[in-house]
Formats: sequence, C-alpha cells, structure tokens
Amino acid sequence: MEEIFITPEVNRCKIDVDSFPKQIGVKQLESSFYPTRILYELDFNYKLIREEREQRHGADADAVAVERDILDFIDLLKSKKYTFSLARQYRKNKEVLILENVLETERKAPVPKRFFKLALKTINDRKGHWLDTGEFVLSVSDN
Repeated sequence: MEEIFITPEVNRCKIDVDSFPKQIGVKQLESSFYPTRILYELDFNYKLIREEREQRHGADADAVAVERDILDFIDLLKSKKYTFSLARQYRKNKEVLILENVLETERKAPVPKRFFKLALKTINDRKGHWLDTGEFVLSVSDN
C-alpha cells in the first residue's frame, strides 16, 4: 500500500492514477508491517464506453469501424493520467467510497466520471467474485 489517504477523521481525498486497474486497499492499523487487504478496484467502465460508442455510430454502421472506434477511444483514455476525487460518509457507511469527480491530470480538464467504475473487490477475481457482484450461474441437473 502506497499511502493512507482516508481515515476516520479524513473522508475526502484525491488520488493520481496513471495505469488501470488501480487497486485500493484498507488497513486496520497504520503500520507498514500490518497487511493490506484489497477492497476496491478503479477501472474503466468498458461496458458503458462500448454502449455509448455503438449508439454514436447507429445500427447501420460498419461493425469493424465501430470496433476500431471503441478500441481507439479506450486507447486514448488509457494514454492519460487522471486525478480522482473520492469521498465517503463515515457516519452513514464507512466502507462505501464514492467517485466524486475525475480530472485529466495534465490539463486539469474534467472527464466524465461515467467512463470509470469503482467496484468492490473483496475477493480477487477480474470479472468480479459472485459475493461482490451478486451474480452467479445456477445449473440444475436431472440426476
């Protein structure tokens, strides 16, 4: 863990991120010897980006051109550094972080926060563990 930026007394912070996904951990004690546990993952909202780019092109668009546009747009987003403002309401729920806003670090230009997602990551699984997402596959056997 790099640094401690939210405590019971401090409920807002800014973090700079230059590569994704960015894992955000928690500690119960402020000590380099105490283990860190991953709680959140900050990443691009690929699903929303794909949907918005597809809508932009329309239903009659060339599928290859649309896919190229999506990949180019994601590459453009990945090439930049961002400053994220995170907050929580400690008395309401001390474990819920909210993404307040996003700035492109170099130009200090606002970036739509919908392009990013801050997701629970209590168990390390790229697609999201079913205990975090609530999604699972139920298969029924005739045996």
